[in-house]
Parts: sequence; C-alpha cells; structure tokens
Amino acid sequence: MRLMFICGSLEPGHDGVGDYVRRLGSALLKAGHSVSAVALEDHYVKKTQKENQASGGALLPVLRIPQGQSSAYKRLQVRTFTDALDPEMISLQYVPYSFHAKGIPFSLINNLRPLVAGCRFHVLFHELWLDTPIGAGQKITAWLQRKLIGRLISKLKPEVVHVTVEFNRERLERIGVDAGVLGLFGNIYPDEETANKEIVFEDTLNISSAVLYFGEPPKGIFRSIFLAEVARFCSTHQHGLRLVLACGNSAAKDEFCRLLRKSLDGYAYEIIDCGFLSVGTLSVLMNRCNAGISKSKPHLLAKSGAAVAMLEHGLPIWAPRWDGTAALGVEFRKELVFSDLVQAITSAKPAYHSLVEDVAKAFVNQLKAS
Repeated sequence: MRLMFICGSLEPGHDGVGDYVRRLGSALLKAGHSVSAVALEDHYVKKTQKENQASGGALLPVLRIPQGQSSAYKRLQVRTFTDALDPEMISLQYVPYSFHAKGIPFSLINNLRPLVAGCRFHVLFHELWLDTPIGAGQKITAWLQRKLIGRLISKLKPEVVHVTVEFNRERLERIGVDAGVLGLFGNIYPDEETANKEIVFEDTLNISSAVLYFGEPPKGIFRSIFLAEVARFCSTHQHGLRLVLACGNSAAKDEFCRLLRKSLDGYAYEIIDCGFLSVGTLSVLMNRCNAGISKSKPHLLAKSGAAVAMLEHGLPIWAPRWDGTAALGVEFRKELVFSDLVQAITSAKPAYHSLVEDVAKAFVNQLKAS
C-alpha cells in the first residue's frame, strides 16, 4: 500500500502522536509498504522543510509545515508533496489540540477536503471531545469538539475509523459513528546506542525498590492520592523507596518534588531526578526499575503510550486511580497492573515484547478489508 499520515507535529521525542506515526511508519516500511507523513502545525520548525526521519532502522519521508500558516499555503505544500508520492490512502491521526491551540480546529476539514479527493481516507481518533468538562468554558469546548468530529465524518466520509480504546468507540457509537479499536504500542524501545547500557543506583540508604514516574508531574486529586500512598508505603517498609523521575524541568516538577520531600520526611527515600531522557535511556530505566506509575484512569490505561511501553518492557504498573476491581481498559499484560504498590514492586517481570508489528499488521489488514 501507499500510505500518507497527517498529524500535528513530527518533532522526535516531543510529540506522542508524531512518535507513533514514525514508529508505525517504520514498521510498515519494513513490511514493504510505501509510507510518508505530513505535520500540518509543527511548532518545532520555523520554515517548511522536507526530511527523511530515522525511526526503528527505517527512513520516513516527512513534510513539516510551521504552525500558523494559511490554509492556502498548507494545501499548496501538501498537494505538491502528495503529488510526488501518489498515496492511495491518507490517514489522519487526530488530536484536536495538535491542530488548534484551543482544541477546535475548524479549518482542518477545508484543508483536508482537496487532499483526500481521489484517495481512500482513514481517521484514527487518538482523542475525541473533552469527556469530563468542568465549567461553562470547557462544556462549550466539548460541545464544539463533538460537533466538529461529526462534521469531519460527514464531510470527508472516511472509509475506516479507528480509536485507541473501547471507551472512545462507545462515545462515537452514541453519535452514530462506527469505529474499530486499533491498540497503541509504546514509543519507548531499546536502541543500538543504549542496548548495553546499565544504570546503577547507589544504595547508600540500602533502598531495594525503584519506582519509575514518567511524564508530566501529577496534579490535583491524583497528586494527593499519590503522595499519601507513597508515604503510607514508606511508613510500613523500613527499606524505603527510590522514586525515579523522568520528566522535563518545570516549576510544576519543582513543586512536586517539594511536596514529595515534605510527605516523606522522616522516612527512608531517595528521589532521582533524571530530567528529559532519550528513548533508549528510558528503555534501560524501564528494565532497571521494579515498577512504574500510571496516572491514567483505569478505563483509559490502554490510551497511555507510557503505560503501554511499561507493559511491553514487562514493567509492573502501579495504578493509584484503580480500586483493583473496576474494569481495566487494557488487555495486553493486564496481570501486570496493580492497585497496590507493594504488589507491583514484588511482581515478576516478563521479557520485552513490542506491539508495533502486531498493530501494523492489524492496521493494514483492516484497511484492506474495508
């Protein structure tokens, strides 16, 4: 097949959907398909540029258009790129905030309409409308987002529609849209550069358990639950806990670390702030730690690329938001998800298994069957 993906940004390591496109594109290229990608609102570049981005041992031709360009300019650039590659299928990787700062990309439909003419069209909704809007502003945003999705479906008429979790499939079904579930794979994986790298923690406090927190610092109710549970663990385990933080520097992270130290004062603990890490180093950390932490709601666990990557690495997950009985929105290695931190830390770790080839095969088979 000749496939072209459209997303918001394609900056390696800084955009989850962009990373997803590159990894999926790499797997498809290795399987013999022709693949390219376009970023329509890439705020990491200042001028339009064509690249061959490396991912998983393959080179993916990409077009990156800076954020804020006119619709006419975008259509011209993409049409020229499309004409040269002649895709038979265009796949929109939809996240509303990737295409518009307020999550309401009204111009997207008109930008896509001439591009998909004469091609088969596919949409993967990584996100839909806000599912728990708070206040009048968010409720209006959610309503507009839902209307825009309905309009996109009716105007562009995709042959195949996918979501990443059952929860979103049911939401689309309620507005009359049939969709299938195409699961995620992790964007964190071993690479040649770090394959033999070993991370050693200095056990000055005789701490035996290392727990990985990856992503944006926690906030709100989840942060309160997290701090309380970690303190409870340390109060009953004399060997304490090593918290490994892998997230970029920010005032929010500084505040999180301050609250952590306050909550754990008097206990045996260590905070290792790794900052922003490469994909390969994150993979090594996932192999080295005893458990990982997910901030996702239980029914949305499979929508978290970080959680899926942990499961691929065989890293048990502590899910503080889960009560241990509610249905989990994940099937792959769900036996590695725990509501209790102790169970997560002491669970056995199976070997690494990437889902990217499985997802790529399912993706192609479902497109061909449509």
